[in-house]
Amino acid sequence: MEDYTWFPTPNGEFRIQKTRFGLFTSYNREGGGLVTGPTYDSVMVMTPWHLHWAVNGYTAPVGQEQTTYDGTVGGKL
Repeated sequence: MEDYTWFPTPNGEFRIQKTRFGLFTSYNREGGGLVTGPTYDSVMVMTPWHLHWAVNGYTAPVGQEQTTYDGTVGGKL
């Protein structure tokens, strides 16, 4: 079992690991992937925001339209 450095946030803890392709991915305590990025710092900055939005939802900035996206591909492939 590996020892990881866990980073606490008000919305949960996460750790960051370098992938075999040279990218960095953050994981929650259950082992679920959260954010993948090209640098350790970029993942460190965005993961707390990702956790915040997962708990509280995302509100578009003032003056921008709220948009909902779907991550599934429709149709027959």
